[in-house]
Amino acid sequence: ILSRHYARKSKQSKKRIGQKEVIIVMKEFVITRSFFDNLPRKLVFYSDYFEFQNKDSRNAQAARIEKDSIIGIKYGIHYIKGLEFYIGRDYQIIFVLKNKKEFKINFKTFYRYKLTEKHQLYQEIINEIWNFCVNDLVMDFYHQFNDHQSFIICNLKFQNKQILLNKKWLTINEIDIKSYHDKLIIYEIENPNNSSHLLFYLKDMNSVVLWSLIKTLKK
Repeated sequence: ILSRHYARKSKQSKKRIGQKEVIIVMKEFVITRSFFDNLPRKLVFYSDYFEFQNKDSRNAQAARIEKDSIIGIKYGIHYIKGLEFYIGRDYQIIFVLKNKKEFKINFKTFYRYKLTEKHQLYQEIINEIWNFCVNDLVMDFYHQFNDHQSFIICNLKFQNKQILLNKKWLTINEIDIKSYHDKLIIYEIENPNNSSHLLFYLKDMNSVVLWSLIKTLKK
């Protein structure tokens, strides 16, 4: 989980609709996937969608993903292992869409080449993704919880302001979380060793959303 203080300043463009001038917030990043794939690819966030040049041609049209088509998010760092030790990192961001398809953005670094630059870029993109859609996903589940609605997130069922953890219904005040750079553990406070749920941010859809939801509900 990253803080959101690394995000670049917004660029803004203006569009006139009738007599009104609407400001469309836009943030732009340039990604080169690896030393072996150095094609500059633009990732541009608008208020209601983002565009990414995921094709291997400078002239190819960018893919466009609408904000309201996103139902889940996964992200993290996959460490690339050589024969005896780790030789690189693959920064991955995966959007899960309503049609169950996944849209992936990733870039790599090997042998610490431009490691600081790549890691900073990853942090900035993640921060912008929180602003773009993750906060909205969190608030959607937050309102469902407070409205006593039933929903499932990360294979955990919420109902009547309780969570079903290892076949036991618990209130939010009866559980807690431990967060690491790549994973999340949800556990019963009075029985932490025998009642816990492990999730990985890169593997489990909306595990970062669940982390934020529980933190918000426990405030």
